[in-house]
Amino acid sequence: MAALTVDLTRLPQSTREAIRRSLGDKNVAKLAIAKANQMRLAKLYRQGVGPGQGPTIGPLDTVIDPYLQSYFSRTCDAREMVWDDPEFIAWLKKNEPDMAVPHQTTKTQVGYRNA
Repeated sequence: MAALTVDLTRLPQSTREAIRRSLGDKNVAKLAIAKANQMRLAKLYRQGVGPGQGPTIGPLDTVIDPYLQSYFSRTCDAREMVWDDPEFIAWLKKNEPDMAVPHQTTKTQVGYRNA
């Protein structure tokens, strides 16, 4: 069960009830937490890669929370094979902007120049 650390008393009663219902279901609660983690992952990745530098772990096009990866593997028709489908990955990057990360190239200097 998720623990909320925010005061929700200012929200309308219907909104509070919707939050309580959705967080009462473990899968829905885990999905909500995974989406929040996904937003944090995307933010960390975007802040860590500056102009002209590539990621230190190799070029990435997407970053995804492990729960969301298993969620798509369970809910899509192709199951685990969904990750081999380039159309799905393109759809995911287009429809879920927090999963797409900017693809930066690394500046490479070849040779030596005496100034």
